[in-house]
Amino acid sequence: MEFVREKIKEKPLDRKSVAIKVGVAMLCGIAFAISACTVCVLVWETLDLSVIKENEQETETQQLLEIAQEIETQQMNEQMDTELETEQVITSDVSVSLTDYQNLQNELYALGNQVSKSIVTVTSIVDENEMFYDTYQTSAQGTGVIIFEDEYKFYVLTETSCISDAEYIQVTLADGTSTKASVWKQDKNMEIIVLTISKNKLTNETLQEIKVAKIGNSNGMAQGEIVIALGNLLGITDSILTGNIISTSHEMMTLDNNYKMLTTNIVTNQKGNGVLVNTKGEIVAIAIQKISSFYGGNTLMAIGISEISNMIQGLLAQKELPYIGLYISTITNHISDTYNIPKGVFVKEIATDSPAMRAGLQSGDVIVRINGEKVENDTYYSTVINQLDVGSICEMLIKRQSGEEYYNVVCQVEVGTLQ
Repeated sequence: MEFVREKIKEKPLDRKSVAIKVGVAMLCGIAFAISACTVCVLVWETLDLSVIKENEQETETQQLLEIAQEIETQQMNEQMDTELETEQVITSDVSVSLTDYQNLQNELYALGNQVSKSIVTVTSIVDENEMFYDTYQTSAQGTGVIIFEDEYKFYVLTETSCISDAEYIQVTLADGTSTKASVWKQDKNMEIIVLTISKNKLTNETLQEIKVAKIGNSNGMAQGEIVIALGNLLGITDSILTGNIISTSHEMMTLDNNYKMLTTNIVTNQKGNGVLVNTKGEIVAIAIQKISSFYGGNTLMAIGISEISNMIQGLLAQKELPYIGLYISTITNHISDTYNIPKGVFVKEIATDSPAMRAGLQSGDVIVRINGEKVENDTYYSTVINQLDVGSICEMLIKRQSGEEYYNVVCQVEVGTLQ
C-alpha cells in the first residue's frame, strides 16, 4: 500500500489585499487621532473654563478679605485716633503747673486753718503759783482736739503725756485764749485722756471762734489719699503739714486690743502729737507719743479714729474700761493649716497680775469662745471684751497644747480695769 506524499507550498503574497488592509488601518488611525484631538480640545476648554472660574472666585474672595481688612484697619485707626484724642484731653486735664500746685496747697492750708478751730494746745504746769509771774515750768506740752460739747462744757481729747505731773492744766484755744482744764476720764492702756473746759469761763467772741471737730471714718482711708496733719508735730504747736497715706496695714499691739494704723509720708519727730484730717475736714486719726515709741522713726503714724471710737465713747460716759490683760493675735487659716493650731485668738503674752493671769490663762493658749460666742479673730475678741462690765465674770473656752494635741480648758475671768 502506497502512501500519498504531499508537499505544502506557501501561498503567493497578494499585494493588493495588503494594500487594502494598510489603507483601512491608516484610515482608522486618522479617525482615532481626530476623535482624540476633538476630545482633548473639548476637555481642555472645559478645564480652562473651570480654572478661570475658580480663579475668579479666589479673586473675589481675596477682594472681600482685602475689603474687610481695610474696614478693620480703618476702624482701628479711628479707635486709635479717638484714644489719642482722649489721652490728649486727659493729659491736658491733669497737667499741673506750679500755679496749680500752689493753688492746691493753698486750699489744703485753708482747710487746715478751718479745722484748727477745733485744735487746742495743752500745757501742764508744775507750779501753779509761779504761773502768774511767767516763770513757771512746764513738764509737757501737746495737742488736743475738741471732740464733743454739751450745754456747759467742751470735751478735749489728748494724751496723758501732755499732763504729766501737772498741778494745773492750761488749754490754749484757736483764738489764743487760755483757760483752765480739768481731767474727765483717761485710758491708761492707750494713754489717752479726755479733759473738759467750762464754757462759762469763755467770752462770746471765743465761743464764736472755736468749734467741735467733725469725726470721719478711718476705715475708709486708702493708700495715696491726701491728709493734713495738725498739731505739735515739729515742736511748733500750730503746725500744718500735708502729705499722703502710704500704708494702712500696720498694727499697734496693746493689752486686749490691736489697733490699725495710718502711715503717712509726713516727717515729724518722736515727741510730736496731733491729728490727721482728710480732704473733707474730718478727723481720721490721732497721733500720740505712744505710737512713736512703739514704732520709732520720724514718719508720722496715727491710730485710726474708728479704731478707738468705742473707747472715746466710754471715756465721754466716764465708764470704767474693761481689762483682761492679754497680748493677742489672730490665727489665720494659713497658720492653722501650716502649724496644726486650732483657729481662734492666740495668747502671745499675759500682763503680770492681770485678771487673765489670775484666772489661769497661759501664753500659747488659743481662745475659741467667750461666753459661748465663737471667737475667730482679734477684732471680735476686742469688741466682746470692750462690751463687758468691770467686775463681771467672763467665761473663756481655750485650747491648750499637750504634746501634739490640744485639749479644752475653761477659765473664769473676772473683768478688771487697768490701774
